[in-house]
Amino acid sequence: MENLLSATSILMLRNMWPSKKMEKRIDNEDGALSVFRAALAGAVTRNRTRFAREVDEYSTTAPPRPFYYK
Repeated sequence: MENLLSATSILMLRNMWPSKKMEKRIDNEDGALSVFRAALAGAVTRNRTRFAREVDEYSTTAPPRPFYYK
């Protein structure tokens, strides 16, 4: 499973950062996972406040919905 994750993250990161400097770092499996984790942590940090605001708005204004509605 971890090999699949690392292969997927290497391919995804190569598409996200096409520069040669990042390519050298991404080719290394440990480097790819560290870059992937850093990108994921950055995305979580950026979206945390927006997500919290949406949860607050949803919980106070919308009635409960079944899980299969999007």
